[in-house]
Amino acid sequence: MQHGAPIDHDLLFQAQIHSGAAATVTREHMATLENQSGYLAVRRKGKPAKPTESVPVREYTIDYVVLDPSAAHAQGTVLELAAAAYDRMGNMLSSLSQNAERTQAPGSKTDPFFRAKQTLDVPTTAAWLQIGVRDVNSHRIGTMEVPLSLAGAGPAGGTPATQPGAPGDPSAH
Repeated sequence: MQHGAPIDHDLLFQAQIHSGAAATVTREHMATLENQSGYLAVRRKGKPAKPTESVPVREYTIDYVVLDPSAAHAQGTVLELAAAAYDRMGNMLSSLSQNAERTQAPGSKTDPFFRAKQTLDVPTTAAWLQIGVRDVNSHRIGTMEVPLSLAGAGPAGGTPATQPGAPGDPSAH
């Protein structure tokens, strides 16, 4: 995922973003965060990454609702959920990618919406949160980019961020 990249609408989803209080992380937690792809680390060509000092972070919880096109079939659904935080200059500060799986018994009726939750620790200096969902079976992708408020409390403290044309988007009517 790249800040400013075109938004993809092959897979429709809605994301509600909730932010927690800002806190400075412990050394143990900082070590875990540094293992995330794209986390704050100073890298110089030919030298190992310089350890990052503790920074204030805010925990964001993302509630996903994805229109599941394979819900009517007897196959399971595997979605890759990805989130990345960027600063004002477009530098990735933190990211997380996880798979979510739903299996169903053959012939059973399933809700056409796949629901999942993801939590990401984001430095308080982040200005943008990019969210993506990929159906591993069909390779369809949906993405959105959400500006974080200047205070770092997230978009209106948990207002749903809806992809254009997705269920719940007022402009889709």
